[in-house]
Amino acid sequence: MSLTLIATWAAVCVLMSRIHRRLQAKGYRGPVPPVLAWVITLGAVFAAVWWWFQTAAEAGDPHPVGWRFALLVCTVHAALLAVAALVVRVLPVSRRRPAGQRAPRLPFRLIGTLVVVLTTAAVGYLLATDPEHSRPAYGAAIIGFALAYRCFAAVQRVAQEPPGPVRPGSSVVLYMRGFAHESTRFTTYTGYQEVSAGRVLDALNPTAREHVTFERFLEPTARARLGEWRGLGNPTDYLPPVGARREYVDDQRWREAFTALVRPARCVLTHTAPWPNLPYELGVIRDEGAAERLFVLTPPRRRGPVLRLLVWARGQGPVGWDEFVAVARRPDKRLGRAGFEFGADPGSGAVVTFDARGRALVLARGAATPQEYLDPIRTHLERVERRLRHAAEVAGHERAAEGGPERGGATPA
Repeated sequence: MSLTLIATWAAVCVLMSRIHRRLQAKGYRGPVPPVLAWVITLGAVFAAVWWWFQTAAEAGDPHPVGWRFALLVCTVHAALLAVAALVVRVLPVSRRRPAGQRAPRLPFRLIGTLVVVLTTAAVGYLLATDPEHSRPAYGAAIIGFALAYRCFAAVQRVAQEPPGPVRPGSSVVLYMRGFAHESTRFTTYTGYQEVSAGRVLDALNPTAREHVTFERFLEPTARARLGEWRGLGNPTDYLPPVGARREYVDDQRWREAFTALVRPARCVLTHTAPWPNLPYELGVIRDEGAAERLFVLTPPRRRGPVLRLLVWARGQGPVGWDEFVAVARRPDKRLGRAGFEFGADPGSGAVVTFDARGRALVLARGAATPQEYLDPIRTHLERVERRLRHAAEVAGHERAAEGGPERGGATPA
């Protein structure tokens, strides 16, 4: 019976994750829809369980947990999932929000504080009045504190500083990706200290180590070792995600904004999750002479059949190198072909960069931690930067040697 209930809840989590991804694909990326979904789900399940045990107690049934109880739980979950899938299916595509920094009107801090106070009071009252039947108190605590967590996580996202202009000489790491893949799992990582970067709420998130995106995996270490992590923002964002400083521009200006970020960037990081505008953005990188500053990372090897099955069930399976390359090689109607030679599949945990002609160079294989990914990148960048400085010094000496009074040079005193 216990295994049946655990399997039911696991299936619900998997299917809710898939439904949530479809909801995000339609542009509903705010914190309210998932909160409502989980509150309604947990509330309905706890209400059904409470009703079952109350009915059993009134009937004098000493063993209320049986196959009928399991059937009730499965039926409630199935009905909720069916309703959620239908709602997501009929919802229209959300309008894109205007350009500019995201400033939501909901008072998330006030809501979270009120939820904590009311939940604590409700749980205390239920335990004080009926300590022998504490199931409603447990249900209220789970629902209330889950909602409070979402509210305070939103506060953390709102409090991020807006991106300012890129200062001359500053180091910028440009995160290049498709918006549909921002929440896609990159790895499962147990190094909490390295990916949390002091974010206290991550310690309260049960999926903090199990679902690690590309940005969450690398941004804290990249910020310390390479420079400020920046990128264009998804126009459908209600709140800016934690991590990069995002610039939100309209559809008419995103190409100019992307070029303006590539030009001063110390490096451009991406991973093997293709998107429709990938050929165009690679063409910009080629035209700006930034091929040596582009790095394509492949996910670490996933260990364990259970984890691979879970990733597949959630619809978050890894995108292969060949699929990424097939999209990257498509000609763009504005810039033509991207002009990169990607080479063969480098395998898991690889760091791939390119020479000035766009030919692939594999810097590392088998990387599994942020340091193992970023140390080869920093070494390569330092080598390229030394070469460019030397070339600039040589060119400066040549110009100085060619200058003179007859060429407009200064007359020696």
